[in-house]
Amino acid sequence: MRREGYVAVTAAMFAALITGGGCSTLVCGTSQKVQVTTSPPGAKARVGLDTLTTPGEFSLSRKNDYTIEISKPGYEAERVHLNREWNHMVWGNILLLPLAYIGLVIDFNTGAGNSLSPDPVNVALTAKSE
Repeated sequence: MRREGYVAVTAAMFAALITGGGCSTLVCGTSQKVQVTTSPPGAKARVGLDTLTTPGEFSLSRKNDYTIEISKPGYEAERVHLNREWNHMVWGNILLLPLAYIGLVIDFNTGAGNSLSPDPVNVALTAKSE
């Protein structure tokens, strides 16, 4: 590739990174929808101030770890920890060499470089013993 072509391609990649973010940010976003189901259904699930009745889903920022508290009358309460894990989409930044580090910085600063696990969350509730 001629020098002028390389400069034009590099400038285009740089502009895309600055205005759009890294690969994980563009493909996966900065939040994740986490499905929560219980057996039996109809339990209350809570993350912070957000609550839902199962089955349902939370939309959570990828920047943090979370604990989902699940309760239903007549059943033992459960807690499920959602942990941040490496989002493999960050490897797409390598396609934008030599500017891959910019995409990585953006992905990890926005939280898009992470995935929350487990997803989906499936909990079998245990009946309370009298």
